[in-house]
Amino acid sequence: MKHYFTHEKPECLIEDWPGKYEIFSWLEFGITVPNPIYLVTTLKEGGIPNANILL
Repeated sequence: MKHYFTHEKPECLIEDWPGKYEIFSWLEFGITVPNPIYLVTTLKEGGIPNANILL
């Protein structure tokens, strides 16, 4: 099965904020590509664990 993508933004893709697709390509939001995910862990005062995910 072949999928064809055009360079025109689909009608169903709506901007979250004005000018979003003028600054960024709509393809960055419309096509999901696996990205590395990093988990940064630390200890807060009192030994409380803390974690943050970086995409």
